[in-house]
Amino acid sequence: MSTTYQYTKQVNPSKLQNEIAAAGIPEPELVSTVDTEVYVRFSAALTAPQQTTLDSVVSDHVVQTAVESLAIYMATELRPFVDALVNTFASENIALGITQAGKTGHLLSLFGRQYPIPNSTYPNSLKACFDTGSLHVAIDIIQYIRDNPTEYSGLDPYVTDGRLAAIQAKISNFLA
Repeated sequence: MSTTYQYTKQVNPSKLQNEIAAAGIPEPELVSTVDTEVYVRFSAALTAPQQTTLDSVVSDHVVQTAVESLAIYMATELRPFVDALVNTFASENIALGITQAGKTGHLLSLFGRQYPIPNSTYPNSLKACFDTGSLHVAIDIIQYIRDNPTEYSGLDPYVTDGRLAAIQAKISNFLA
């Protein structure tokens, strides 16, 4: 006969089920929730030590770690934003004729170049910032490039102060 143990706690049912399975006690048939009520059903009653282990596993369970939360944010919000930003910029440049003008390599160099950033020990590139989602540093690099127009001379209309300012604003708005 199955036995169900009930707890009051916010849980991630599948994650909790994996944690219970890893605790060395019988695997539950089902872990279900209704709001903050958790039901853990086993095919048979647990022994006292097994129930103590189950109590500890449920008590120690964390719905989502900070790393898990950040990974979800990066996958669902940050990456799509950065991808759209870069894709839009690239598409606009293609439409403006960057390939036909033979300026693609020059532009790639601009994005891959290491720039000295105020209050930073190491120089960084826009490409590295976009690859890693380091948008605050990207804003600083874009400002450096805007403050030093020789960095993008010869790239008009593909890179202009106005286009750089617009990218900065999009990033700032996203981070706000």
